[in-house]
This record gives sequence, structure tokens and C-alpha cells, in this order.
Amino acid sequence: MHFRRLAILPLLALPTAGCIDFETLVKVKPDGSGTLVQTMTMSAETMAMMKSAKGDGAKAETGDKPMALEPKDIEQAKAEAAKMGEGVTFVKAEPIDTPQAKGVRATYAFKDVTKLKVSQKPTSPSGPPAPGAEGADDSMRFGLAKGPSGNTILTVSMPDLKTAPAKPGGEKAPAKAPEVQPEALAMMKQMFKGLRIAIAVEPEGKVVQTNSPFVEGSRVTLMEMRFDALLADEAKLKQFNTAMEGGSIADAKRLMKGLKGVKINLEPEVKIEFAAK
Repeated sequence: MHFRRLAILPLLALPTAGCIDFETLVKVKPDGSGTLVQTMTMSAETMAMMKSAKGDGAKAETGDKPMALEPKDIEQAKAEAAKMGEGVTFVKAEPIDTPQAKGVRATYAFKDVTKLKVSQKPTSPSGPPAPGAEGADDSMRFGLAKGPSGNTILTVSMPDLKTAPAKPGGEKAPAKAPEVQPEALAMMKQMFKGLRIAIAVEPEGKVVQTNSPFVEGSRVTLMEMRFDALLADEAKLKQFNTAMEGGSIADAKRLMKGLKGVKINLEPEVKIEFAAK
């Protein structure tokens, strides 16, 4: 297995890297400016494992000791801004410390959403880039225009879906699932347990219409993968492993679409029309 090829997150290399949540929220104003907020949280146990894996002697915060970000965490979060497109600047990074989760929330500002790039291969805002993240660019891109009614129309382009047409037979599973050793399958189940990856857009104003079926108020979900749903379907889990080995996010999305708690847009372009407040 080559879990790192899809570069979902560096913690997949850990033997028990469960209960990790990645979320990216893009907030857009009618003039095209806005903010991007990346949030990564995990259980205290997984946080301790991550710090141990860094090999830098750092100790995880446990018990009643408040969590604090280290200077290198801030520097890494600042460095991420350069990867998000022209004009993106780092605003702040703040620790998340609750009994249920620990992590970091990094906020960035952009002046022009059409120059923004949002990767579908998340890494921790304060952690090292995921192995393989320097490969093919699968970033979501944005367009902005005024509609005939005067409303703003935001478009989100999915390059992986444009360049990877659906395979014959649509989303149906192959007759025979790929062979995966029991030990490897057990490892996948442990690593994906509790893992969630989500990307959403929140225009400043009222959403008038969109071709995305996943709308709650002004929030439009572009992608939300809850891997516990995948673990319940062993045949799809094996196929997902094959998709990961091939580095295909498009195939991974198609396999997960329809699973409980999973929100996947398979349109190559999502359109959101919104009216300013």
C-alpha cells in the first residue's frame, strides 16, 4: 500500500492515527475579498503521538496544562499562505484546547478570490507538508462575476473532475475487489477511524441558488469525507486503497459518494449565486 501518494495527511503514517478532523472554510465577500480558515483538531492521545513522531523532544500537553503553539508552528502556518495564491496573507493562528479535542485554527486573508487556490490534500496548518503534496496540482480554483440580476456568482472549479472522466459503468463497484492483505486492511481501519476532511464556502450574503445539494444557510459544502462510513463497507475500503495508490482524488470521491454522512460534489464546477446583505 502507498497511503502517502494521495497525501491526505502526514499522520496516516502513524499506527493509530484516528479521530482527526480537517476543515477548510472560505468566506467570500461580493467584491471577491475574504478569509480562509483552516482548522485541524485531534484527540489528546493522537496529539501526543504526533509530537512524539516529530522526534524533536516536544511533549504533548496533557491533563489541565493549557495547549500553546510553538514558534515553529506559527512559522509553518505563515509559510502556507504562499501556497494559496497571489495576495494571500497570514492573519493569525490560535490553539484549540477542549476536553474533546486539541489542535490549531489558522486564518488567512485574500484580496481576490480568483487568485485563491484551495488544496484538496489537507495538511495540518502547523505541521509539515504532506508527503507527495508537491505533485499534480488538484487545487480548487474560483471565479467571480455579476449576474443579470445584480447578484454575485461564485464558481468553484474542480480540476481533478475535469481531467478525470467517470469510468465506464459510473460509480458501480467492480465485480471483484482488489486483494488487500488482512494486516493492511486492519491498518487502514485504524488509521481512518474518526477521520473527517471537509471544504466549504460561505458567501457574505444570502445564497439564492447553487447546483450543490449541500447547503445550510449561507454555507455550501464542496466536500466532506467521513471515513467511518467507508470503514463500514469493506469492499469500498479496498477499492479506496487502490484509488489512493493511483493518486486519484476523483476516484476516491466517486467511491465515497452516497455513503452515510459523506457530502461529495461530482460536478466539475460548482456555481453559487448570492445576494449581498
